[in-house]
Amino acid sequence: MSRALLLALFGLALFGVAACDVDYNDDTACTEIAVVSVTVHVSTEDGAVVEPEVTWTMGDSRSDCDAYGEGTYGCGYEVAGTLTIDVHAPGYEDFGEYVQVEADECHVIPETLDVVLVPIE
Repeated sequence: MSRALLLALFGLALFGVAACDVDYNDDTACTEIAVVSVTVHVSTEDGAVVEPEVTWTMGDSRSDCDAYGEGTYGCGYEVAGTLTIDVHAPGYEDFGEYVQVEADECHVIPETLDVVLVPIE
């Protein structure tokens, strides 16, 4: 085998080891993806199409949730703890709920919240 080929194979082997995100101290392999903390599905009691404002709060920090389309929103990435989810849409009662998000050694354990908005009478 040529020296250049051996060096190339050695380089690939090192790249493969470096590309893994492994903590060899506790043998836990974690990925680098960001997991959404709470996925919120919003619909309305009367079947209307709305574009609500969906936010999440933890302590003094408040952020908008990301709209994924078709009434689905992602709230927080890799945020563990108690999140307050608020949904506001004109003509509908405001919705608010606490969601407890746990985490394992690598990522949050995602939660799902189904919200049905009720029209204001």
